[in-house]
Amino acid sequence: MKLYDPILKSMEKGLKARNLRHTVVSSNLANADTPGFVAKEVAFEGALEEHIKAGYEERTLRTTNDNHIGFGGSQFKEDVGYVSDTEVDPKNVSRDGNTVSREVEISNLAENQVLHRASAKVVTKKFALIQYAITEGGR
Repeated sequence: MKLYDPILKSMEKGLKARNLRHTVVSSNLANADTPGFVAKEVAFEGALEEHIKAGYEERTLRTTNDNHIGFGGSQFKEDVGYVSDTEVDPKNVSRDGNTVSREVEISNLAENQVLHRASAKVVTKKFALIQYAITEGGR
């Protein structure tokens, strides 16, 4: 039996995306003093837009009665975002060609941390709810 829960699947993708973003932002910060380094960013919006445009792959369940309700769910892609060069105003490029802004990257890191914690908390609550159901509320 395969357990399919769209909320957990969404949270899994969200956590993977947050991990990818953390890696990219950390790399940008680590290369802040590297001459010619072009900052990278993770474009979640592009992956989301592509997923929406592609539509939803329908899942079907075998029904034995015309009164049964079918199940339609979305099939998530493995991609959680695209890593690309950051678009930077030419006035903000350093003399050595580096495009990393420490202030922007630290802000991105803090925002990502908050969103990662929120996603992790949702997953924790979901599993606590499942555990509660399994133990019949502690009876």
